[in-house]
Amino acid sequence: MTTLEIVQFRLKSETDEKDFISAAEELQKEFLGKAAGFIDRALARTEDGNWMDVLHWETPEDAQRVAKDFLNHASARRYEDMIDLETAKMTDSSVVRKF
Repeated sequence: MTTLEIVQFRLKSETDEKDFISAAEELQKEFLGKAAGFIDRALARTEDGNWMDVLHWETPEDAQRVAKDFLNHASARRYEDMIDLETAKMTDSSVVRKF
């Protein structure tokens, strides 16, 4: 059963959106895209400034393993430094059916 990891957050007030998207692309290229079990990812923003990073994993164990190793990578630290961590919420869900 595949897993969706949904991270909801707001950016820090001083974070430039273009810089954040650049950091997200770097994170994808340098870390997430190379991780075992990674399927795909989407980054979304609502009109009022809430963000969602939606990651699709082969297994829950893949998602957990990468989460534990996340801050060991410079690209992940750069990405996280732009997020208001007090607003961050992460949820993992098992995909029941894909249409």
